Amino acid sequence: MQLSLLTSEKLMTRTTDFPHTHILRLAVAVLLGTPLAASAVDEAPRAHAEAAFWSAFNRCDLEQVRAHLASDLEFYHDQDGAIVGAEQVLNTISDNLCAGPKPLLRRELVAGSEEPHRIPGFGTLVVGEHVFYALSADGSEHISGQVKFSHLWRDGEQGAKLSRVLSYAHGRPSAQSAAVRSTVVELQAYVGSYQSQNSGAIQIAIADGQLLVTSGGFQTQLLRVSDHQFRSVDAPLAFGFNHDDLGVVSGFDVLENGSQVDAASRD
Repeated sequence: MQLSLLTSEKLMTRTTDFPHTHILRLAVAVLLGTPLAASAVDEAPRAHAEAAFWSAFNRCDLEQVRAHLASDLEFYHDQDGAIVGAEQVLNTISDNLCAGPKPLLRRELVAGSEEPHRIPGFGTLVVGEHVFYALSADGSEHISGQVKFSHLWRDGEQGAKLSRVLSYAHGRPSAQSAAVRSTVVELQAYVGSYQSQNSGAIQIAIADGQLLVTSGGFQTQLLRVSDHQFRSVDAPLAFGFNHDDLGVVSGFDVLENGSQVDAASRD
């Protein structure tokens, strides 16, 4: 299945209807490699609709998800293929991500990656990257993957609707994009020697601005995803640090794919 694109013949026909000044301006922009001036249209309504859509998605509120989808929605996935129609997309979400009593996936935008591009007379193309977290029944989660997206939002009397979705370049998130920014001083609170129930002695140090865990011949870098929560960059491991009554780090729990597999106390 292919995206509906204008053929070159149709495109040439349509350009004859443009004012000469617009054609000249467009030609100059292309030749000089300079962007056209941004539209003065208020992007707040679209941004509000987008935020409401993802909030509903993370809650598995399918009624609200549906409210933000265009009926002729087309969804293109570089691994799973194409889905056409809002109801078909909604059924896929319902039967997979929202099949259980709780959501199975949580989406989080990679900070600073989103770029809206106004399409005059139609809506807004939004491109960026997001990270998805797989959620377990006990409430724990681990990073499922990082994805690039291109979303086409169509203006309308009922508000902006998501009409085209391209989801591609699926892979593991980078430490830079997924990590919560931390200073060396903040990370220093976790540095030290720990004794694990299953793995024995564990050392935590700082390397390249991130925590580095070493246990015997095993070594992995940790990225900080929230307060006192870290995740391995190359293994499905999550580290949750514990604190004593004075707020000092006293140890940590290790979870693999959402299940606790080890615990360690600080020496």
